[in-house]
Amino acid sequence: MSIRSCAFLVACSALSLTSHQVFAQEAEKPAPEAPPAAATTPSGIAEIVVTAQRRSQSINKVGLSIQAASGTDLVNRGLTATDDLVKIVPSLSIAKTALTVPVYTMRGVGFYDTALASTSTVSVYTDEVPLPFPAMTTGASLDLSRVEVLKGPQGTLYGSNSTGGAINYISAKPTKELAAGGTVSIARFGRFEGQGYVSGPVTDTLRLRLAGQTQQGGDWQYNYTRNAKAGSANQSGGRFLAEWEPSDRLTMLLNVNGWYNKSDSQFPQTISFSPLVSANLASLPAATSAGLINQPLAPADNRAADWPTSFPYGYRHNDGFYQVSARIAYKLTDDITLTSLTAYDKLTVKAGIAAQGTTLQDESFYQVGRIEAMTQELRLAGKLGKLRYILGANFLGSGISDSYTAMFEDSTATISLGLPLKSYYLDTHNRDRNYAGFANLEYDLTSRLNLQGGIRYTSNTRNFDGCLADSGDGYYAAIQNKRSQSLTGAAPANPAVAGQCVTLIEPGYQPGRYASSLHENNVSWRVGLNWTFRSGMLLYANVSRGYKQGAFPTISASVASQFTPAKQESLLAYEVGVKTPLFDRKVQLNAAGFYYDYSDKQILGRVPDPVLRSLQRLVNIPKSHIVGGEVEISARPIDGLTLSAAATYVKSRIDGSFVNYDNFAVQREFAGEKFPFTPEFSGNGDAQYEFSIGHNRKAFLGSSVTWNGSTYAALGQLAQQYIKGYTLLDVRAGIAAHDDRWRLTVWGKNVTNTYYYTNAYRYIDYFSRLTGQPATYGATFSFRY
Repeated sequence: MSIRSCAFLVACSALSLTSHQVFAQEAEKPAPEAPPAAATTPSGIAEIVVTAQRRSQSINKVGLSIQAASGTDLVNRGLTATDDLVKIVPSLSIAKTALTVPVYTMRGVGFYDTALASTSTVSVYTDEVPLPFPAMTTGASLDLSRVEVLKGPQGTLYGSNSTGGAINYISAKPTKELAAGGTVSIARFGRFEGQGYVSGPVTDTLRLRLAGQTQQGGDWQYNYTRNAKAGSANQSGGRFLAEWEPSDRLTMLLNVNGWYNKSDSQFPQTISFSPLVSANLASLPAATSAGLINQPLAPADNRAADWPTSFPYGYRHNDGFYQVSARIAYKLTDDITLTSLTAYDKLTVKAGIAAQGTTLQDESFYQVGRIEAMTQELRLAGKLGKLRYILGANFLGSGISDSYTAMFEDSTATISLGLPLKSYYLDTHNRDRNYAGFANLEYDLTSRLNLQGGIRYTSNTRNFDGCLADSGDGYYAAIQNKRSQSLTGAAPANPAVAGQCVTLIEPGYQPGRYASSLHENNVSWRVGLNWTFRSGMLLYANVSRGYKQGAFPTISASVASQFTPAKQESLLAYEVGVKTPLFDRKVQLNAAGFYYDYSDKQILGRVPDPVLRSLQRLVNIPKSHIVGGEVEISARPIDGLTLSAAATYVKSRIDGSFVNYDNFAVQREFAGEKFPFTPEFSGNGDAQYEFSIGHNRKAFLGSSVTWNGSTYAALGQLAQQYIKGYTLLDVRAGIAAHDDRWRLTVWGKNVTNTYYYTNAYRYIDYFSRLTGQPATYGATFSFRY
């Protein structure tokens, strides 16, 4: 049965829960959605309300490390993209990769993998509905009420298991009165961004909201070897919400959203020439060999890049995503609510990507992929005296196809076993089935002491099939046939042919397609104690265990053993924290300390390969740990002045022996090394001052700073993969109506034009970097009715 068919049947089942209840005329409505993070008031910092525990609570009464921001605050600060979250959450990093998959890391807990089938250690949701694969998260920041970031293992409350944390985007909901608004921005390089919404009632029981956004233009990259530009955006998205309350007991929310991305791919910067097979330089055409050796390295400029003069697929994206979800909440009694969440997602990817920033074709990819996913959750939430409970079950099913053509006709990898080689094709398919049941309990031991506990059982099966294939010219087929003969002493019984699979299946080393499955189960849990003082201070302590499922690698495996999956990882977390208001709520101070005991951490390591010397492969680090702390402070010392700052310290370490390979295919001992993409120190700060200028208008001045310490992009601590620390400064100023019905802002981002990069990697003959954005200036006008 297809994913789409499953989605239809389960949705019909969920709807049938309500078929005999639509005409109920009594009892109260389900609890309303929590309001956005509240604005500050002259008397101090206002309360922020979140739904991190599936009910509306003050953020300072939740015994978890949480950071939240309202949609209005994000727009006013110009934080409209998903990767802008790093500017408000210092323990979060979002790394770009050579392909289309972002990598989320929270408090050092991350998983670097470029495969579409990759699942993240940090789960992402829109309105509690999971976006199960990182490649789906591109358009999640549209028309938000707020965003909540939870740190530490998750799974006993939210739909997916995770070891690092969770990000929940809460969309702005349909309003009971007609409302509309929008934002228009123009910026450096001819960039245009627009966002708007219209919302209101159709009847007394039905409300609708339609929102959309677009980003266009902005060729911000220039070619430093010839006259060419790149980097233009062409991305748009939209969301339609329909909220229906046919009775006081029943609420339904239909959410249809999607986006497309036809933007240019970002080109990397070549920083070091490191030929894969130095001996082949003499066998290449003289012009090619000279071009490889004399390729100019990129200057220290965010905008500078180089790219091949031609690529048959073009260097741009043609990606699309849509999601349909339904949330049905029915109040069985005044204290018990039954909720169903059903969703169907589909992502398609077609992208031309330069792995290297070179004039010659050292390596480029054309990626074609598709993901279909269906989720269903059913949960019961209620209250019994001092006890609050959530009981539920969920299902996630997905099908992922991920393939790409690699072209490298000008590289030193073009000769193998004395035969020519210019390209290959990789084709993989994953099919996931994930079943889980969970329970969460809260009990008030006293009026100030609260005990919490949660547990989740998960069963996951992933079926994989895939192969490295000849691209159609017969070169790779000939190489693998020769290799098979050298390993077995005889020609393969069914030799590889042009355009077919060439992966050698052990133990006979016959070319073919590899298939396997991985079945795992686990029990994640959390126990917490919260102690609230009369002053409003909250002390909390939590112990939790989280899991991330295993995964098969998507790599050009010349032998089937390279497709060996990484098994599931687990993390045992200990955390204590405090949240306290100070000076009559003019200051809010939050702090936490944590220790993570890691088992079988998944990481993108390497394995030797006789053709390409070494290949990336998912591996497990047996034992490792993370220790750290964080502090967050916000203040409103005088009317109109708002200050905030946050800092995180994270120290990671591989414990015991872990032997693997670095990017030079050298076997090494990595005991004692830090995790990639894990700076020890990171922080941010923001300041804004608003003051009246008369005539029902006000002016404002603001700035923000983001700082990240140094780290490495891979194990081995190679100089070529060192990511230096950086500091970014943003500024803003403008005028607005006293009630913010309109607002005009002029702004600058990275105004010091700091050169920085978030990833560094090696493909074939070069190490390359992916840079951040250069200094950018613009103006934004927003309005609402």
